[in-house]
Amino acid sequence: MTRWFKKKISRKIFIMMFISVILPVFAITLTSYVLTRNVVRDMMVSETERLFREGKRNLTFYFDDINRSSLFPYHNQMIEKSLYTYIQEDYDDESESFFLDTLSNMKDYEDEIEQIYMYIEPLDRAFLLRGYMLINRTTLDEPARLLDIGENEVQLMSQAPLDDYAMTHIMELDESVISFVRNFYEVPGNAFLGQVVIDINDSILKN
Repeated sequence: MTRWFKKKISRKIFIMMFISVILPVFAITLTSYVLTRNVVRDMMVSETERLFREGKRNLTFYFDDINRSSLFPYHNQMIEKSLYTYIQEDYDDESESFFLDTLSNMKDYEDEIEQIYMYIEPLDRAFLLRGYMLINRTTLDEPARLLDIGENEVQLMSQAPLDDYAMTHIMELDESVISFVRNFYEVPGNAFLGQVVIDINDSILKN
């Protein structure tokens, strides 16, 4: 009887301790965990949204620069001449100097630009600049490579391996790029003059 009574007392003491100490501690711990988890989750969501907005804003500024650079052939401010000057003349050393200077200045806009390809229809000529080394070829025998952007004047193409546009360059590159494409048109008027493709290392999407 005494032993049973002692066990009953011990059980009551344990239950009372569980209710008064262990259960409140467990409840506090669980509540703290839930609150902390929610705070951390909210912080992560907030930070992710901030980084997304920041990244989106940075990319917007970045491609604004690329867009401006693609307009450079219309008027090369460095030498106060434009594409129109040279499409009305035979291709010569002065013309080549213009295109080298123009494409080099376009490449200077951003470090991630791997190469620039340009086709000028009135000259029947295609150009490819890599590492400030320019090659060109006539398109009379072999048609120029053109990217189809429909009726758009500009378009950003999705990631793809770097293309040589049917031109053999002394510098070999093996990169994945995104391409900013602009079609050139006569202004005023809408006669097609050519196309420029700015190939950008896709690392800009990973930073």
